[in-house]
Amino acid sequence: VMLIRRYQPEDLVQIARLFYETVHTVNRKDYSAEQVRVWAEKKDRLLDRAAPGERYAIVQWDIDRFKVYNDLFGTEAGDRLLRDIGAYIRTNSRNVAAYGHLWADHFVYCTREKDLDIQLAMERMERWFADYPVDFAFVPCFGVYIIDEPELDVSVMCDRALLALRTIKE
Repeated sequence: VMLIRRYQPEDLVQIARLFYETVHTVNRKDYSAEQVRVWAEKKDRLLDRAAPGERYAIVQWDIDRFKVYNDLFGTEAGDRLLRDIGAYIRTNSRNVAAYGHLWADHFVYCTREKDLDIQLAMERMERWFADYPVDFAFVPCFGVYIIDEPELDVSVMCDRALLALRTIKE
């Protein structure tokens, strides 16, 4: 039997737990001990800032042509790129409640709807890629799910952001 109910402010704990568990278990190999420690602080800040009635968005993004980059420069260079992106995100994630590396070149973050500025996020990533010390045309692509059904499981919310991402690539 599945129970479907309206969003409750305490549900944000589940959202934070998903991001936390993604970093601490599924993608633990992708992070240093220091990065994991910083992640725990992010999770705590997300829970501290949770407020009834606050709307959030899930943003999933990737790098168009990442497989080509891996094929041309090797998987070690691809892994280094992903670590460098992670370092950039950690130091430039103002107004982001939580973030994580999902798989391959897919990243996700959760932010308050009022703080969501995809155009600015795209411009910042494009500038970062332009300064990256490899001659390659990186293209960041973003998909957004505004959490209008907060009772959904977080994995479904991430799937909806992924669907938005795939839609813009067509």
